[in-house]
This record gives sequence, C-alpha cells and structure tokens, in this order.
Amino acid sequence: MFAILVVTLAVSIQYYATTIYNDPNSKPFEGEYFYNPYDGYQPHTLKANFHAHSVAHMGLTNGSNEVEEVQAFYSSKGYDIASISNYQKITVDSNNVNYIPVYEHGYNIKKVHQLVINAQKVSFFDFAGFQGKNQKQEVFSWLKNPKSIVAIAHPKFMNGYPAKDLKKLRGYKLIEVFTRYRSTTALWDSVLSAGMPVWLLASDDSHDISRRSDAGRRWTRIAAHGRSADSVVAALRRGCHYGVSNGEISNDINSLLAFNVRNDSIELKLSNTADVIKFIGDGGMVYDEFYHTSTARFGIPTYATYVRVEVKTQSETILLNPVVRFNGKSLSDTEVLPEVDYPKTTLTRLLFVLLSSFNLFLLLLFSSKFRQRLRFPPLAFPKI
Repeated sequence: MFAILVVTLAVSIQYYATTIYNDPNSKPFEGEYFYNPYDGYQPHTLKANFHAHSVAHMGLTNGSNEVEEVQAFYSSKGYDIASISNYQKITVDSNNVNYIPVYEHGYNIKKVHQLVINAQKVSFFDFAGFQGKNQKQEVFSWLKNPKSIVAIAHPKFMNGYPAKDLKKLRGYKLIEVFTRYRSTTALWDSVLSAGMPVWLLASDDSHDISRRSDAGRRWTRIAAHGRSADSVVAALRRGCHYGVSNGEISNDINSLLAFNVRNDSIELKLSNTADVIKFIGDGGMVYDEFYHTSTARFGIPTYATYVRVEVKTQSETILLNPVVRFNGKSLSDTEVLPEVDYPKTTLTRLLFVLLSSFNLFLLLLFSSKFRQRLRFPPLAFPKI
C-alpha cells in the first residue's frame, strides 16, 4: 500500500499542469471554391519515411538496429528521406545537410504519441498516466514550433486517439493513416467530415529492418520545391503529398502524374493502369469507382464537403489528400491552439492540489515515524 501511494503521488504531480481549453468551433467544409492540395503539382516527388526506430537509450527502448544500418536499408530501397524517430531523442546526421530531424514524443501508458517533424528540440513534458482531451491538448501546446509540423502517431493503437478527441484537438496537421499497426482511413474520414484539413502520413514505424513486414512497406511521396527541411515541411503543410502502402514490395507500382480541379471536377492521371480508382467523401462514402484505367474524371457532387482518392494497383494502395470546400481565401488552421478556460483551469488545478494533499496525508499516515510523533497506535489489519 505504501508503494502504491508513493507512485500515485509522483504521477499526480504532473496533473498540476492540466489546462482546460474551450472546445474550438468546427463545422463541415463549406464554400463555393475548392482547395486543391495538388495545385502546381510536379511528379518529381521525394520518397520519405519519418517513423523508424534504432537502438537508443542504451538499448532500453524498442529498436534492434544501429542508426547507420537503418539509414542504409532505406537508402537501398530508394528513399530520399529516412528520418530516425527514436523516443524522446533527436538523431543528427552531420553528413547530410538536408537531413530532417524527427523524434517520437510521449511516454504514457496508453501510447498517446506524436511525431515532431523537423524538430528543433525535445520536449519532455507529458502526462504519464491517464490523458483526457485537455491533457492531450496541453501536450500539443508544448510541441508547437513554427519550423516543425506535428503528426498523430499510430492513432488507433490502444485507442490512444478516439475520433471524439481528434475533432476537438488542435496543434497537429498530419495523421498516420498508413502504419504497421493498421490503416486508419475511417478515423481520418471522421476528422475530415468535421471540417478539419488534416493531411495523411504513411509511415513504417519500423523497429527491426530484418522483419520485412516492418520496414520498407509504407512511404510518403512529397512534391516539395526542394530537398531542404523547410521545403519539405511547407509541402506537407500544404498537403502536396500522398501515401503509399505495399505489403509485398518496397517499390512503387503506380504513381501520380497529374491532379487538377477544373469546373467542379477532379481530373487525375497515373503512371500505370490501376485496378480501381475510388472517389471517397463524407463519412467514408464511396461516390464513384473507375476500373482498369490510368485516368479518371469525377464531378464533385454539390452535397460533398470533401473528396479524396484511393488507388489500388495489385498489392499497392495509394491514398491522396482530399479536395475540400472553402471560401477561396484560407482554410481553417488546425495548428492554432484553442482558447484557455481560465476559471475552469484554476478550479481543476486546485482539485489536483487537494487530491495530492490527501494522498500525502495517507502516505504520512502509513509512515511509522510520523505515527510515532503523533503518538498514533500502530495500524493493525485483520488476518484473512
């Protein structure tokens, strides 16, 4: 019992930092114009993986290979960007001026993790125990940096990010839709249906490159204007990229050559014939399908708030970011933090102080020295 009280007190101290945020206003995409994330798209894309682990922290975390081995593996598979994203640690590559530093943030029991892409420093702030919406939002406030972009890592793992939270949270721009744990397209559609312009990310989340199902099976194709970290982050922020998943090989079977929106219609062209091209919208509804073709033209329905494309070619699946309705000027910014509810924040922190004080009293009550000073009789428990 004494040990339990000590651990409980240590964990509860973190919750003094809980901030209560007002729920931001959100509504489905609307407007007479369409935001096309592939406006000005050029097919000369960068093949990227931002989620891979190596041996780190003296081997205490889950990583089986050295940094050099991981980078050599991804280079051999044609990756232009192969970032190492160890837990709470930024890996630096001094031999590559265009290397993009990434780390996986989070050390809580529910695996509520984030990827910080183009990270400038490591934040060690987290809530190790339970995380509600407000705790998650507070973490995002600590990760915010104008040069970085934050992605939700493996959102369905241990149900770390349910849809009801993702719709209210702000401070992130990307969500891992393809990951080795499972596809999260349904969760992504829930967020998009709420009117949040959140773009996809396709990542291996590899921990051992010798496991072929673990490494070289998912990647993000980025149409950046250059190879610098700033150019890549800018393209990711615009949504000018797409995700690829292939359970059998590490090479592209198909690729996007052109994507345009003209007269309320989406026109796309692929490098090879696809088995099926699907146009998907609100709530994950499939609006139309085109079979055995490399081109497709789809008229956007008046009732559709967004339309995204899914391409299947043999063992490969490509996901494109959505075309969304907007006012022709700007999209809602999911990276702007919501307003703080200061009265509720004060009351909540006071409650945690009271609970911790009571916990401390119980801890002292179980201390024999403290009891002797107060001349309490020894605690006796009935025998079972």
